[in-house]
Amino acid sequence: MNKLMNRRNFLRLSAGTTVAALAAACQPQVVEVEKVVKETVVVEKEVTAEAVAKEPVTIEFMSRHDFDSQRLAVAEWNDAHPDIQINIDEVVGDTWDYYRIKMMQQLAAGNPPDTVFTDVWYFRMYAVDGVFMNLEPMIDADYDYRKDNLWPVVIENTAAPDINGDMYCLPYDYGTHCLAYNKGMFDAAGVDYPTDDMSWEDDIVPLAREFTLDMDDNKVDGANFDPTRMQQYGINPYNYLFWWYVDAWGGKCFTPDMSKSNINTPEAAAGIKFLYDIMNTYKIAPSPAYQQSQPISFQTGKIAMSIVATWDIPGWNSTIDFEYDIVRPPRGSTRIGDGRASGMAVLSTTEHVEESWQWVKDLSIGRGQHYKQLTGGAIHPQKDKARNEIFMNRTDPPYNMEAFIQEAELGGGPPFFQGWEYYIDLAPAELSKYYVDEATLDETLQAIDEKTDYVIANGKMP
Repeated sequence: MNKLMNRRNFLRLSAGTTVAALAAACQPQVVEVEKVVKETVVVEKEVTAEAVAKEPVTIEFMSRHDFDSQRLAVAEWNDAHPDIQINIDEVVGDTWDYYRIKMMQQLAAGNPPDTVFTDVWYFRMYAVDGVFMNLEPMIDADYDYRKDNLWPVVIENTAAPDINGDMYCLPYDYGTHCLAYNKGMFDAAGVDYPTDDMSWEDDIVPLAREFTLDMDDNKVDGANFDPTRMQQYGINPYNYLFWWYVDAWGGKCFTPDMSKSNINTPEAAAGIKFLYDIMNTYKIAPSPAYQQSQPISFQTGKIAMSIVATWDIPGWNSTIDFEYDIVRPPRGSTRIGDGRASGMAVLSTTEHVEESWQWVKDLSIGRGQHYKQLTGGAIHPQKDKARNEIFMNRTDPPYNMEAFIQEAELGGGPPFFQGWEYYIDLAPAELSKYYVDEATLDETLQAIDEKTDYVIANGKMP
């Protein structure tokens, strides 16, 4: 294995901790060793004489989010690797479309980045089109990157089954979903906090009724309750995750071989109907049928409970000024998880394959991932590092990070297929008609089946 493959950076959790020495025979000549204190982490970096003497290679890295963690990772990497310098292009835009268009414009202009952050929704079409490099040869050659130590979901989410099932990006921000609750609202109402083993229908619906109020303080069961003038809701189920509710009620969005849509079944319909009921029948969750004059969200203290993803935590904590925590999500007719991972890809046009590999590997399982762990925004992609001290022993909410880990152990995730980039727009658009009573449930699910089958057969929208 070459020198780049053998380089190590070591994490220590508190000042004064020493790093165990590696065998001298395995080490290149070290000309500088320096302890760098960043946040609560002490890093011992190694800079070799060979690295100092080399002409530096610059790796262009394009990213759309999580800039704080990535800036720290870039700064530490550049300090320790004078021969491989990372230049981060922070793309600030409102949509993923803006980010993807910029990447493709640079590719067309002949000056693409070497590495990019890529979202789980769309990376497959770039892999299929040959924009992203197949990383499987590098994974096979790298002793540190063992696929048998990765969560199965992160392999599924970063592989391209439409080509050969190989991984075309490395997982970076793997997360699952849990139920967050506003501790202050529960304390003020004298109501016990949610627990890990609750049912949507039997437990969460009646619990959410206790916290749902209109602008005149009328509860949802009151004669004068006005759903068009809401003060607060009991629950935000995050209805965007429609496939999760389909799975949780025993249905499937597709046939097992992913050759046909399967959402128009009694089991799948039960999950979608629950989302409708929680918004429009029980009126305990925000609904597109009842638009409010001002936004109502968990982050503003106006919703007692909300589904939250691991990757939401850094953004939430930058705005939330109250105490909250999490428990495992409620179950439907069964318990099923929903986890997924976006990642870091290497463009096939790069002239610096090995250096690019080392950088995306660092973000995925190396020091870059530790900075991600500091925010609470990701479960470590490696199973044996998931319960690390940084992630599990937080001093900011949420504290019960074990709930995220247990959901990861449960498994489950979106039904990815080659046409997912169409499906993720198609299905919610049809469901929104049902949510605002412009279509019946049967009409909605039939439309999703028909349009999805067209996408599967033709590789484009009808």
